[in-house]
Amino acid sequence: GRIKTVVQPEDFASRSVGQILDEAAFVLVNAVWFKGAWQNGLKKENTASKPFHVDETTTTAAPMRQKRGDFLYAEDEDFQFLELPYQNFTYSMYVLLPRKPAAVETWLPKVTQDSLLKMMSAALERSVDVVLPKFESRCHLDAMEMLQSMGVREAFDREAANFDWMIHKRREAFRIYISTCVHEAWMSVEEEGSEGAAATSATHRSIGCVAKAPRDPVLFQADHPFLYLIVHNESRSILFSGWLSDPREQAGNRE
Repeated sequence: GRIKTVVQPEDFASRSVGQILDEAAFVLVNAVWFKGAWQNGLKKENTASKPFHVDETTTTAAPMRQKRGDFLYAEDEDFQFLELPYQNFTYSMYVLLPRKPAAVETWLPKVTQDSLLKMMSAALERSVDVVLPKFESRCHLDAMEMLQSMGVREAFDREAANFDWMIHKRREAFRIYISTCVHEAWMSVEEEGSEGAAATSATHRSIGCVAKAPRDPVLFQADHPFLYLIVHNESRSILFSGWLSDPREQAGNRE
């Protein structure tokens, strides 16, 4: 029930012209759902409304939770990195926080696979004062343009697409091609943990971190835009990834 609708009636509209038949044949849906409780819970009584800096000039209010605990932590000249494990350490949320408040588009290009893996590998167990907003977001994306920019083109071409090895059809039947590809995602991060639902698949990356912690606590104050990933630790699969740019963009409002 978290994602109510993936396809719309208009997705099945006929595209036939004259004697050329072009009709919807079938829909393929791939979905994943996750709900996890924090290993070290963030208590509701430690939640209060505090400033959230959307960028260098814009500030709004957001419900922020505060928690001190031992977490895997790393930092460099641009970012702070924190691992927040879920119960039994099967899954974790990784948070990448820029050093200074800034709009997402100004710092996101610096986040590459190599830079992220380097930060994760350097993480040490530290005593950390965590300040994290409670948020909920939803997004709907047309994925065709993204996939085509990555090189997936023939699948969307009615003349070139070839799915014959995947589909049993009559020899004289018309060619199957992909006419629409959408991605729908919903995420909620609460005091008790996180819940998310999405269509489409996960990305696999190698992640490793280890170590003993210095005792002095560090401050991880996520009161400005940040990147987050929910990871299955054993397989190193990224189940969800996204960024919070403005806590006012609650699910169903601006996204």
